[in-house]
Amino acid sequence: MSNFIKNYAVYIILVILVLVGGYFLVRKNNTTTSPTASITLYYGDTCPHCTVVDKYIQDNNVAQKIMFDKKEVFNNPASSMEMAEKYKLCGLPTDQLFVPFLYDTQTKQCFSGQEDIINYFAAKL
Repeated sequence: MSNFIKNYAVYIILVILVLVGGYFLVRKNNTTTSPTASITLYYGDTCPHCTVVDKYIQDNNVAQKIMFDKKEVFNNPASSMEMAEKYKLCGLPTDQLFVPFLYDTQTKQCFSGQEDIINYFAAKL
């Protein structure tokens, strides 16, 4: 009986480890950020201009052709603070932050508003 309990305990521990590992693997693969992307698109989940940019991205398969990060700023203070830093780098006022906002770390350029961001992606395509 003792061997049965030991084997059962080992089995339970292995199942738990597999489930926990699977959870973190799935969570990692569902993220919208990429450590190698040099372009970051900041957006707000209720922003109508962001919806227009997102529709353009989807309609033109931009995400499959251009590597970029997407960061939501209305509900994510860390992303909002990061966007404020990018505003500073571009010499933009940080007292009012607007989305959509795109920052390209390679060229150190900022793009604000749906038209500028759509034109940026169109030129990259």
